[in-house]
Amino acid sequence: MAALNNNIFPFLSLPGELRNPIYRHLLVGGRRFNAFRYAQILRTCKQINREATGILYAENIVRISISSSDVLVHGLPQFSTGIPLQRIERLYIYIRPRSQSWDYKAVEPLELEVNILALCRSWPKNHALKRLAINLVWEVQSNVIPQHYYHSTHGDPDEEVWILSPFSLLQNIESVSIRSSIPADVHRNLMIEMHGENEWEETV
Repeated sequence: MAALNNNIFPFLSLPGELRNPIYRHLLVGGRRFNAFRYAQILRTCKQINREATGILYAENIVRISISSSDVLVHGLPQFSTGIPLQRIERLYIYIRPRSQSWDYKAVEPLELEVNILALCRSWPKNHALKRLAINLVWEVQSNVIPQHYYHSTHGDPDEEVWILSPFSLLQNIESVSIRSSIPADVHRNLMIEMHGENEWEETV
């Protein structure tokens, strides 16, 4: 037993400035959606869980894809207790409405609205969000092969105003960028609502 104990590295005896880079190596996945993270370390002990969860939720970019059919979360390991939304600091949202090729009107608009509202209403008011980026890209039905869709960043502005309006529920965010075709004045008003008293950037 003594020999076995001698082979156990005393990780917690390392200073914090050395433990934190190890946590980052294990838990921060970079830009790839499917980057693997070794979240098992969070179950090691209470001290490691307390030290490492801050890095996990503050330094990873959480990416959420929203369509009329589902809401998919990328960028964090899935735990049985769920993701603590109030701790996420960087969030990228990709909205993928589908449309007919000739009118850029969302197919299944009510389903899309339900999914966007559900996300915005479930986000805690006392959140830690510092960076939010919203990217709206249409999936447009092909005229040649109706079963196929192609991506377009140019849609119906009025339709996009309706799609993006629920995000006004997310407020007091330090940095917000929105990529869409909505009119400049509507875009600016939405950004002001989301920023509150914070400085902000404008991306159309």
